[in-house]
Amino acid sequence: MNATAQTTLDPFALTQEAYLALNKDEQRALTEKLYARYATTLQQQFRQNGTALLVICDGQIIYASTDRYDFHADEVVLQTEQARNKPCFIFTSPPLIEEIATWSDLGQGDHYPTIELFLGARGWGESDVFNHGVPVVSDFDTGNAASAIFDETLCYQLSGVSVLYAKPYIWGVSMITGHA
Repeated sequence: MNATAQTTLDPFALTQEAYLALNKDEQRALTEKLYARYATTLQQQFRQNGTALLVICDGQIIYASTDRYDFHADEVVLQTEQARNKPCFIFTSPPLIEEIATWSDLGQGDHYPTIELFLGARGWGESDVFNHGVPVVSDFDTGNAASAIFDETLCYQLSGVSVLYAKPYIWGVSMITGHA
C-alpha cells in the first residue's frame, strides 16, 4: 500500500482479512491514524473511572478495563474479530512514571522511581546544560512532607537561584534546608 492509500484508509471500513493483509508498518500507521482521530475521546475515557485499557471495534468501545495488562482483552478481541469480521484495536493509557522510571536506592532500603535531571541557567543551550549544569537525581516521593514543588519565579524568590532549562518550569526545594 502506498502512503496516500494509508492516509485515506478508514480503519473501520476494513474487514479482518483486509487488515491482516496489511504489513506491520501499515497496520501501525492505521492504528496511529485511529488514535489521532479519537485521542480526545480516548484520553477522556482513560481519566474516567481509572480506565487503563480500551478495545475499539467497528467504531465502538467494546471493552474497557482498569488493568492495562488485562489478558482477558485478548480473548475479547479474538471473539469479536471472528464474530464481526472487523479488526479490533487495543489502546492503553500512558504508563505511570513508576512503570518506566529507574528505581534508585535512596538508602536504608528506601527505593523510589527516579529521573536524572540537569539544571542550568536560563538562556543556556542544551550542550551547556549537559556539560556545565548541575546533575540531580530526583525521586518521586510524593508523600515527603519535607519537600514542595514551586514554579521558577517562586523558586528564585526563595533561593535566589535562577534555574531550569526545560519547561514546565518547576523546581523542588527542601522546606527543611531551603536549598534545591
